Amino acid sequence: HAVSVRLKDGREVDIVTRSDFSTGLPVFEVQDFLTEEECAAIRSAAPSSMMEKSLTDNDDKGQPISPRKAAKMFKDLDENRDKALDAEEMAQ
Repeated sequence: HAVSVRLKDGREVDIVTRSDFSTGLPVFEVQDFLTEEECAAIRSAAPSSMMEKSLTDNDDKGQPISPRKAAKMFKDLDENRDKALDAEEMAQ
């Protein structure tokens, strides 16, 4: 499901509802929600040790990760099989 929404600052963004592969709960994707300036401010405020490339963004060839592969990655990280990633599992 997708809907266009006008933000208070006048920008219009598309909100796409997707399903979280691990729980089936809805996930809301908002393209261009943050401005480039806001992204830069967040990056500069974050410790450099926290800045890593997302595992689920793209594969080694720059292609998006498939839903099947993302679900397998989640399952592999979810060591206690509670269908949620806790801080210890995320730190690996």
